[in-house]
Amino acid sequence: MTLFDELAAEVEGFRARGRSLGPPATAEASQWLHLEARLLDDRRLLDWLDLCTEDVVYWIPADHDGGDPRKEVSVVLDDRCRLEDRVHWILSGKSHAQQPPSRTIRQVTNIEVWSDDEASGVAAGDRLTRSTQVVHELRDAEPRQLVAIVEHVWRPGTDGWRIRRKRIHLLDSDRHRWNATFVI
Repeated sequence: MTLFDELAAEVEGFRARGRSLGPPATAEASQWLHLEARLLDDRRLLDWLDLCTEDVVYWIPADHDGGDPRKEVSVVLDDRCRLEDRVHWILSGKSHAQQPPSRTIRQVTNIEVWSDDEASGVAAGDRLTRSTQVVHELRDAEPRQLVAIVEHVWRPGTDGWRIRRKRIHLLDSDRHRWNATFVI
């Protein structure tokens, strides 16, 4: 199975979800999602990369309901190497798209979590989360917001969960987009 086949299967797995695991699992997932949001808002991007597995895929489909990278255009479809490049450019200060740097505040709500046994295309032991997120961004003078459904596939590690997949379904993905370099 190719990577794109896996991504498409994972999307179908998310769409077929039933009831989430409940309060204890949701509380644990909330801690990891809120940690990720804080690291990104504090521009601790290297620490954020440490939350990612070596085979991480970061994907923003161009279609809000998108789910098959073999057939659809993507706003972003990055592997670990590309994410490291992106983080390097943001932190180097040489990214013209981040002059001045964005200031962000993320809100994470409506968290649901499932185990791997309910999903196709997901490895044993993985956890899946779906949340609603709003990213408030200020760069230059005008504040902006990105609203999205964010799906994660988390892999358990020796010291906690690690991001294996992050898929962002932007509410306005099919509309005009300003520079969203900060999104990560």
